[in-house]
Amino acid sequence: MAPVLFFPNTFAFLSEPNNKTLFQYLYQFLQEHIVYANESSLRTTLRVGRGPNGRMGMKIILMQDFESLGFEGDIVDVARGYARNYLFPKGVAIEANNSNVKAMDMRKGKIMANRTKDKEAAERVREKISQVTITVRQKVGEEGRLYGSVTSRDIAQELESEGIVVDRRKIVIDETIRALGEFEVPIKLHPEVIAKIKVVVEGEEEEA
Repeated sequence: MAPVLFFPNTFAFLSEPNNKTLFQYLYQFLQEHIVYANESSLRTTLRVGRGPNGRMGMKIILMQDFESLGFEGDIVDVARGYARNYLFPKGVAIEANNSNVKAMDMRKGKIMANRTKDKEAAERVREKISQVTITVRQKVGEEGRLYGSVTSRDIAQELESEGIVVDRRKIVIDETIRALGEFEVPIKLHPEVIAKIKVVVEGEEEEA
């Protein structure tokens, strides 16, 4: 099938009364068959799929915690294409049919126990992080600007030197750190537990 290009006025055209049938067909086709090439940009906008009549796409059961949707064991509504082309192949979720729902109900007790255990472990790590300040040294140029920037890897390494091991992917640097000074950086240890680490950036002495 040839690719379809949508220009700025395309949806305005399709929304005209005489063209609504075509619009509904295209909408359904995209939900059923589109393969999401850029999961990060489309995950938020297309994760909940309502058809032209306001009908939800399909119900799924999450098999693991998934930030934009919910926790393991949750039953949520998503676009049918998003489920079939991304969530199911990745093992993130399964269809919420009767047999799968019954099987998940039998596992709920264990899931809740593990969730509580993980949260308590994250809270202990947060307590340790709250008691330390890490120092990162970088080469600086004029006006105190860093040649590079402080990365999540740098912070994770400094934390490890303090005996605290954190997955660097959980370190959230909202704005690039390119200057000397003190910064507070969030660390998402758990969906319900966020720590904040104080990072002091100092200039690195150049060798003579």
